[in-house]
Amino acid sequence: MRRKRRSLHGEFKARVALAALRGDQTLNEVAANQELHSNQVSTWKKQMLLDRSHKLGLPEEINVSKGKKKNPKVRSLVDQSQRP
Repeated sequence: MRRKRRSLHGEFKARVALAALRGDQTLNEVAANQELHSNQVSTWKKQMLLDRSHKLGLPEEINVSKGKKKNPKVRSLVDQSQRP
């Protein structure tokens, strides 16, 4: 029998994207740990870098993007996650 399609929340997608950006694990390791396909993790990572937070389903407070400008709140989350 087929597995039901999952509905993933924006916070989860952002957390996975940040884990991929952090760089302490490979993209494939992050995907395997979360039972996702590596292409999906790669897509979320690109969306985070290009500040397409609305596609990740993040709350409106974080979703302040205008075109391809970098969102300072998302950038600060990435910077915090990369600190040791």
